[in-house]
Amino acid sequence: MMADPLTHPKVPKHTVLSKAQAKLMMRTQKVTDIEMMPHIFFSDPVLVRMRAEGKGMEVGDIVQIERRNLTMGTERTWRVIVNE
Repeated sequence: MMADPLTHPKVPKHTVLSKAQAKLMMRTQKVTDIEMMPHIFFSDPVLVRMRAEGKGMEVGDIVQIERRNLTMGTERTWRVIVNE
């Protein structure tokens, strides 16, 4: 049996941003072109698992990833969902 990517301690927290949250993030992070953002595949195991639990998402949505960092506390990064 494979480990659940949503509860595995090594997998950071993933959150799909609403359209309003995504717009705000792009403004505050000075992202002018969504195509230049790092990508995450629609088939990523974490996203597949989130959809299985009923979380809606589509290609073009932005995922916020929160990692615990011993020196910085919580570090946030963002990725845009793309097809392979």
